[in-house]
Amino acid sequence: LYTLQTQRISHCSDSTLDACLPTLRQSLKRGQYMPIYVVTYDLIAKKGEVRDYQPVWDALDNYPNFQVLYSVFLVDAPSDAHVEAALEPSLRKTDRYLIDRFRKGERRYRAMKGINDWLAAHPPG
Repeated sequence: LYTLQTQRISHCSDSTLDACLPTLRQSLKRGQYMPIYVVTYDLIAKKGEVRDYQPVWDALDNYPNFQVLYSVFLVDAPSDAHVEAALEPSLRKTDRYLIDRFRKGERRYRAMKGINDWLAAHPPG
């Protein structure tokens, strides 16, 4: 499971690129960037159960995103409600998540390689 997670550094994949670009283009035409949200989650497994992270990753792929830590992503989305609505179908009632706005100049991190380039391409709005 950790092997899958450590290899999972994502952005708009080829399969979701067409869906991501119109929203980004609209944002750029207005001279604005969409807000960036920090999304973190815990998938709670029953004893002996292994949870499948792929549905959560697929939901996050609805937006440009960057995996910062194993279960922490930066997501370029119109609102926290959009992210929550995308995640809900892949979560159980026992799972936990936090979605919070990532603000310019209010961060400290030591994260996976590539975060600075991703943030330069997706500045927080």
